[in-house]
Amino acid sequence: MKVSKSIFLENVGAVDISIDMSEFEYWANVPRTFGKVQVSNMGNVRRYSNGGYIPAQRTKTPYGYWSIAINGQHRLVHRLVAQAFLPNPHNKPYINHIDGVRDNASLENLEWCTQQENMAHAIGNKKWDASMNGKKIVCMTKDYQKVAIFNTQIEAAKLMECAQSSISAAIKRGTNCLGFKWDFVVL
Repeated sequence: MKVSKSIFLENVGAVDISIDMSEFEYWANVPRTFGKVQVSNMGNVRRYSNGGYIPAQRTKTPYGYWSIAINGQHRLVHRLVAQAFLPNPHNKPYINHIDGVRDNASLENLEWCTQQENMAHAIGNKKWDASMNGKKIVCMTKDYQKVAIFNTQIEAAKLMECAQSSISAAIKRGTNCLGFKWDFVVL
């Protein structure tokens, strides 16, 4: 966000200045922490300790978002940033990462949205493909030996007794789920 202003300097005259406010870091208290935890417009988090603030320990969720433990509960950093700095006049419940990068929790990368707006943005930026849910998937050992082929992620999740989102995340990130590798079947 840029702020422009004309100022008058005595020996110079009128001067136009422009300041990029996104270069400055602002801090706000996280609600219900009594000032002991603060979040910044750049997505940083700090805790009050021994008379001063120190950077807080953040962890990444399996879905790639930064989170922080506050009073025993994990809170998403991008949501704390949006709640602290981003007006939400239409009470939209979701937060979109404009650049599609989930661990970029800076204020300029966030916007309030509906679930439909969030999905439309993800599809438009090729972060999600609606056809993925209907594709056959293969379950493999860690050394890529085929264990089973499933018609859909939902079918695999039911038979393997796990969440479909866990299988989806393993496919998307190339990680393991239930100790197995997962991928789409290539025809």
